[in-house]
Amino acid sequence: MATAARDRFVVRALGEIAARRGLGHDVEAGGWLVRVGDGHRHLEVFGYQLSLNTAVAAALARDKAAATARLAADSLPVVPAELILRDDRQGWVDGRTARAAFDDVLSRVSPPVVVKPNEGTSGADVHRADDPVAAWAAVQDLLGPEPSVVVQPLVAVVAEERWVLLGDEPVLRYAKAPAPGDGSLPMFNLALGATITSWGVDEGTDEGRDLATRARRSLGLAVAAIDLLTDDAGRVAVMEVNSGWSFEHLVRALPAARPDAVTAYEAALDVALGRRPLEGAG
Repeated sequence: MATAARDRFVVRALGEIAARRGLGHDVEAGGWLVRVGDGHRHLEVFGYQLSLNTAVAAALARDKAAATARLAADSLPVVPAELILRDDRQGWVDGRTARAAFDDVLSRVSPPVVVKPNEGTSGADVHRADDPVAAWAAVQDLLGPEPSVVVQPLVAVVAEERWVLLGDEPVLRYAKAPAPGDGSLPMFNLALGATITSWGVDEGTDEGRDLATRARRSLGLAVAAIDLLTDDAGRVAVMEVNSGWSFEHLVRALPAARPDAVTAYEAALDVALGRRPLEGAG
C-alpha cells in the first residue's frame, strides 16, 4: 500500500520539481503526505488536497449538500443535492428520522433520482432509483457505512468537462464521454472507463470558464477542479466542485497531458512560495 501511494503521479511530479529546483522534498505517511519548500515556505499536499485552500473551504467543497446550497444561493446553475443524515445525526440536527427526511426530499424531487454518499465517491456507490421504494432502499444501504447521503434529480447528461483552476487561471481543462454501459446512469469518471474527447484550455468556451470561475469563488477556494455538465437540452450546470487536484487517471489516459499537469503543480508551488500572485484572490 505504501509503495502504491509513493508511486502516485503527484508524488513523482513534486519530486521532479523539487530536484530540478533544488528544493526540500519530504514524503511521509507512505506517500500520502508530501511537502516541497525552500526552508521558509512550502506547499503541502495531503492526499490530493493542496495547502493553498483553507480547511473551511475544502470541507465545504467536500460536502455535496452544503456546496450545492452555497452555489445555488449565489445564483449559479447547479444540480441540487438534498441531504439525508443517519438517524442518530438527523435526530440531533432537527429531531426527525432519516425516513422522515427522505419523505420530505421526495416531496420536492420526484424519481428517477440518483442516491450517493454526501462526501467522496469517485463514481463509486452511486445508485439510480426509478421509484420511491428503490430510492429508500439505496438510502438505507448507504446509510450503513456512510453518515449522510444525498438525493439528486436524474439529469440526462450528454457531456461533461473539468476545469482545473489556480485562482482564476485555468491550468487544465478536458472534456469526457461516458464509459460504455447500459446508459441508465452514464459514468464520466476516467477510472471507470470514461474517455477524453478534447483537452486544452483553448478548447473550452468562455461560458464554461466563467461558470467554473464563479463556482470556485463561491466556495472560497484557491485551487479547484470543477465538473460542468451539459444536459440533453444544451443547458450547462455545475455538477461538482473538487477542492483537490487529482491527475492520476488523466495522465494514464492521456500521457500528452503529463507536462501540463506537472506545470500546474509547479505553478501552485510558486504561489505557496510567494513567487507568483494568485489571480483573482480577494
